[in-house]
Amino acid sequence: MDPDSGYICVLSRGGRRGRARRRERSEVREGDAKSDEKSDPQENSPAIAKRDALCDFTHGGRIVIRKVWGGGGLLDVVFIHGRTVPQAGMGCESMTEGLTQILRTRGVVVARQSLPAEHVLGWRQAADDRYAEVDEIIAQRGPWAVADTLAFPFVPTASSLGLAALGEQADSLLQTLSSILAPTLEAALGGPVRPLMDSMWLRRQFAPENAPPYHAPHAWHQDGGLGFDYLGDADLVEGLLPMVTCWCPLMPCGRDAPGMAYLPNRPGALMALDALGALSGPGQMPNLLPGDVLLMMGDLLHRTHVTSDMKRDRISVEVRFVPADHPGRRGPWSGATK
Repeated sequence: MDPDSGYICVLSRGGRRGRARRRERSEVREGDAKSDEKSDPQENSPAIAKRDALCDFTHGGRIVIRKVWGGGGLLDVVFIHGRTVPQAGMGCESMTEGLTQILRTRGVVVARQSLPAEHVLGWRQAADDRYAEVDEIIAQRGPWAVADTLAFPFVPTASSLGLAALGEQADSLLQTLSSILAPTLEAALGGPVRPLMDSMWLRRQFAPENAPPYHAPHAWHQDGGLGFDYLGDADLVEGLLPMVTCWCPLMPCGRDAPGMAYLPNRPGALMALDALGALSGPGQMPNLLPGDVLLMMGDLLHRTHVTSDMKRDRISVEVRFVPADHPGRRGPWSGATK
C-alpha cells in the first residue's frame, strides 16, 4: 500500500529553487515507496509515478492530481505545487479548496514540505537543546522533578513539554503555521480561527529500546475530546470540539522512528472509552519528513505508530486550532504555561 496513505498535498515555492526542491522530494517519495508500492494491475507502473491530470495555475504554479493503486483499491493522491490560485474550470478552485475538501471528507491530509526548511531547523535546534536540559534534570533528580524546575509543563509519561519550551521559536512556529495554513484552517472550521493556547505541545516519542519505563505511546484517541468528561453523561456529539490539529515532525518518522497512525474517516462524534479501547488494526501510517504538516480534524481517530524494529526517537510539535469565537476546553495538562 502507498506509504503516504493516498491523501497528500505537496506545497512548495515556485521558481528555480522550487523546481529543484520538487525534484528532490520526488526522489525521496519514490525511494520511500519502493518497498511498499503496489502497481496498477493494468499498467504495471510505480504507484507514485502515475499522473492522471495536470492543471495550470495563473502565475506559473501547478496542481498535479495523480492516482495510485493500493492494497484496498484505487487511492486518490493530490500533489499541490505552488501557492497561487488556479485558472477557473481546471478541476480545483484553489489550493485551499483542495486541502479543505480532503480534510473535511477524510478528516486528515498531509501538507508535504509546506514549512520553510530554515524555520524547521531552528525549531529542531531549540527542541534538542531543551530536551538535553530535561534529560540532565531527569538524570539528577528523576522525571517528576522536571515540571518543578522548568517554567512550562512537562508530562513524563509522554515526554511532552509545553510549546513555550521552544522560547522565541514558539512564536516563529505559530506565525509560520498561521501564515501558511490559515486559509485552509478557516475553510475547514467555517471562519476565523485561533490556536488553543493551553494545548500546544513539543513531544518526544521514543523508539522501544530507548523508552524509559514510565513512558508510553498514545493509544487510539480523538483530539476533539480534549477536556471532555468521558465518565459523565455529556453528549458524545455535542461534546466534540470543532478543531484542527497541525502535527509537525521535526525529523523523519514513520519507518525508523515512531510516527502517526490514523483511520481516514470522520465519525462525526466522540467515541466512548470502551469503544476506543476495542479498536484494533494498524490504520494508515504515513512516512513523514521535516517540513510536512499532518492536519487532523477533531474527530479523527489516531494513535502513535511505533514498532519493535524502530531504532530512532522522534520529536514533533503540535498546535490545535479552534474557531476564534469558541471558548475551547482545558485538558488535564496545559501545554502553554503552568
